[in-house]
Amino acid sequence: MAAAVVMIVVVARSHGQIADWRVSPAVLLAISAAIANLLMRYALSEGVTLSWWSRSIRPGTKLEDLHNIWASGNYFFAALSSGRAFNLAALACIAVSLTPINGPLLQRASSVTTAARSSPVALKVPMAQEVPYGYTGMITSRSSSASILTADFTSVVFGFNKNIPQNLTDSGCQGRCSGTLKAAGYAIACTSSTLSFNLSAAALSALASFNGSGNLVGPDLFTTKFALFEDYQHNATQLNFTASWKDVKGCAGNVQQRSCTLVPAVLEQHILLENNTISLDPGFNYTTDKVHSLVPTRPIFGSGARNSTHGGMALYLNSKFNSVVQTNRDGIYGLQLFPTGVSQMDYMRSSAGKYGDQDCNVTWADPSIDMLAAARELAFRLALKAADPTNSSSFQPLINGIQQQNVLVYQSKFLYLGLALLFTLASVLSILPTLYGWWQIGRKVSMSPLETAKAFGAPRLDGANSNAEVKSLLRAIGPMPVQYGAIGSKLVVGYPYEVVPPSVSQIVENELSIVILQFTAQRSKRVGLQAAKKGTASTPDKNYTFDLNIESLSFRSAESQSENRLGIKMSNIIMKPTNFFSLPRELRQMILVYSDNSSRLSMHPHRWWSTIETLLRIWEEKRIVSWANVLKKVDERMFEDVDYAAGRWTHNLEDWMSLMKSRN
Repeated sequence: MAAAVVMIVVVARSHGQIADWRVSPAVLLAISAAIANLLMRYALSEGVTLSWWSRSIRPGTKLEDLHNIWASGNYFFAALSSGRAFNLAALACIAVSLTPINGPLLQRASSVTTAARSSPVALKVPMAQEVPYGYTGMITSRSSSASILTADFTSVVFGFNKNIPQNLTDSGCQGRCSGTLKAAGYAIACTSSTLSFNLSAAALSALASFNGSGNLVGPDLFTTKFALFEDYQHNATQLNFTASWKDVKGCAGNVQQRSCTLVPAVLEQHILLENNTISLDPGFNYTTDKVHSLVPTRPIFGSGARNSTHGGMALYLNSKFNSVVQTNRDGIYGLQLFPTGVSQMDYMRSSAGKYGDQDCNVTWADPSIDMLAAARELAFRLALKAADPTNSSSFQPLINGIQQQNVLVYQSKFLYLGLALLFTLASVLSILPTLYGWWQIGRKVSMSPLETAKAFGAPRLDGANSNAEVKSLLRAIGPMPVQYGAIGSKLVVGYPYEVVPPSVSQIVENELSIVILQFTAQRSKRVGLQAAKKGTASTPDKNYTFDLNIESLSFRSAESQSENRLGIKMSNIIMKPTNFFSLPRELRQMILVYSDNSSRLSMHPHRWWSTIETLLRIWEEKRIVSWANVLKKVDERMFEDVDYAAGRWTHNLEDWMSLMKSRN
């Protein structure tokens, strides 16, 4: 439960946080999941143990019940295949085995994504507070209007036309920044009105008769114009912008008109800085610019070539946007349009029909919004260009802005967290019933072999306290030497000197009644010892069936069925299982080692049987007191050296045994 709480806290706490944790949530979740799974596995082990012992106390318990609890509580496939023996331990085992699913679910519960983060920042942006005197244009004639642009303003116009980004270094912005700054610009004020028109022939004829001109000329349907106005008397300069456009279909209606003044001023404008590039914030326009102060501009007097502060601005804007659409009607072509300039085509929304525009369907969109925005953008670029970065008095040194950065943040997916917690809590709830009845046991229990063997009354543990815990049992009987193997016809855990280890050459069954000495002949006639009721083996020339009865050892050929004693006289040796396993352990080992190595020595079966007979006879005559000392002192080269003459086994064995006896 504590690990589950950690999972919830990590996922909930990390959601939306910047990915700068020393240990990421994914790692913390993986650790908590591992701890949770480890603790649940421990809890399952304890639950199965308590369930096993609690069931053993219950009346009517069968051994198979205890086995089912142990098997299904410890092995997943045993729990799945328990069938009618399904129990609470099996349920807990299945649930805990499925709990590691919470690992991949928790991996999906927390991921990394990008998000914008805002923070205050001080920005350094050099922007001129007013347009320098004579900065934009040059007057080259007797006129007071500029006729060409200055070099500085020409570069501004070029960047404006090409939409070249305005780079700005060392601004202090890391990422994307926004803010307001003071810069030279134009305070724009506009008024709107309408002008009625009637382009029908009758109306134009009446108008012409009234004017006495006889000319059927209608009103202008589209006009855009910038002009510089200088007030010598009040020492002021401004740009005037006028626009009119027909926005409805038909030959009669109203032409929309807008007149604006652009007065030099210091403006508070919203800007954006991103990737060392500065621009006006597109979320704002000239209507949201705050006028900080108007800037009086002295008109240019005199004659000859001279500069103009705002004349170049007016010259460029009017050259770019000046356009007009005039109308006329005659008796042959009807209504005629006479357009001038490019802007009227940029904003035209409907055109004449297949045979002209006699129904006056041509209309235009409002051009003033875009043109005033262009004037605002051009003035902003001018202020940036005209600023002197080395002279902080010409611009606002620092402005307060908001910095937005795309940072890596943790994103939590609570659905996956919920599924992971579902598996975890399901496992916890499945384990709880297995703990029921723990108070009835009376002591701490385990599934230790010592404790369970003691509970079943193992004879080897009779000396230990029947109600002792594992630690007490270990202190009492832990040092006792034991070995698993065969005692008589049974496989048990007994004292090492009592048992024969089960191996490839010696297999003892629980219900074994006789012991077979079996041939296994390959290239040479290899002899091994195997315990079974019957056996078969092959030699290069014959198949033999071996039966060892309680009287003698005999071989019967599968071909002739005639008994072949091979000249071995062992009728007096009784080889009952109990008698064979009562042989000294060291003697049995010598027989096995000798038999295993006889194949490498290519020993004839006669010699093998003779040697075994000699060993058994020496044992019967009790000529060797301590077989352990014999085995300890034996020259192992006799059993392992393949170059040792095979015949010397039989000839020298009695002499060797006699020597061992004398040494004992």
